Amino acid sequence: MTPGTPSISTVNPCCCFNLKSGAVLIGILELVVWSVALTLSTLYLQTVPGLITEYKNAEISNELESKEAMNALYSVYVVLILCITLSFVRLINGTILLFGVQRNSVRLVKTWLCLKVSILVLTIGSFVVALAHGTANLATDIFYGINFLASLYFIFVILALLKKLKVENQKRFIRSTYFSH
Repeated sequence: MTPGTPSISTVNPCCCFNLKSGAVLIGILELVVWSVALTLSTLYLQTVPGLITEYKNAEISNELESKEAMNALYSVYVVLILCITLSFVRLINGTILLFGVQRNSVRLVKTWLCLKVSILVLTIGSFVVALAHGTANLATDIFYGINFLASLYFIFVILALLKKLKVENQKRFIRSTYFSH
């Protein structure tokens, strides 16, 4: 690195906040968004068994059409369960970030970062699967695009915070070691 070039530890990617406030905002945003997603997925999940029962009781002339429709309903059921599980994991991840920032814990912030990167990889994978099966549409494309860009930005902010926390912890360690003798 050339002299005068800022490193990631000196760059603040949060345009309107300091790094810690930005990280808290990211944690709160994740809690709100994924609480809503968890609630909606749970509400939708409650309607699927009724649809399956209603469909089983309906008279359908074509048996192949009936099997395809039932498979589609079961697929929706599985996808909703996965959405609920992933939303719950993301809620936990947002909580981890909030605690990590509050306690200046490098370990908790690293945990959030690892989970976020893992979730981002899963999101990319699910988008590729949706494209391969032809189930992607404009709404899912927009959702995946926004989610991907926001996740990248959040990761960049938290990486900068992580560097800052490491520097602060090293300074604290040096001071405590120096003054303890």
